[in-house]
Amino acid sequence: MEAVTFKEGGVVALVGDFAFPHSLDEVLSKKAEGAVRRTLGCLKSKDAKSVLVCPTEGTSLNLLPFLMAMHDVTLVFPTREYASTFTPLDQDILEVAMKKAKSVVILNSEETIDPYNYLRLMLETYTYMVEVADWTLLAHCDKMDHKTETILDCIGDLESPTLRVNLDKEIKFEF
Repeated sequence: MEAVTFKEGGVVALVGDFAFPHSLDEVLSKKAEGAVRRTLGCLKSKDAKSVLVCPTEGTSLNLLPFLMAMHDVTLVFPTREYASTFTPLDQDILEVAMKKAKSVVILNSEETIDPYNYLRLMLETYTYMVEVADWTLLAHCDKMDHKTETILDCIGDLESPTLRVNLDKEIKFEF
């Protein structure tokens, strides 16, 4: 079996599960804190220089403020109007993130996103991110949702070293 090499100080594509362990419940809040720590710990362990993120409801949107505090972040949007269906709070997070981002990439500026083309556009976005990054960080829960499984099936064949972090497991990285 060939050893996988992760480029130290490289550019990372963060592919996150559309689910994220969070709640106002204290036990689940601890789980969310652990998920954030594990994900940031993986990036720190490989000295990630920059992170490519497509903000989605779920993992990447929950991690975005933390990522932006620690790394150069490039936001990748499938379309210009992509975030129009996000909640007002999520849109506020994105507005701040867009101002602080290293750059913002819009892949299909003329196309609108709808239920019929959503999966195709997301697959194009994640494929782009994985192809331009040095390696991929896949942050997922024990039970991945259908959208995440479909995306992983399609990008799994791309030539990119991939580090997986399970958001539901106990904390393995400490700062």
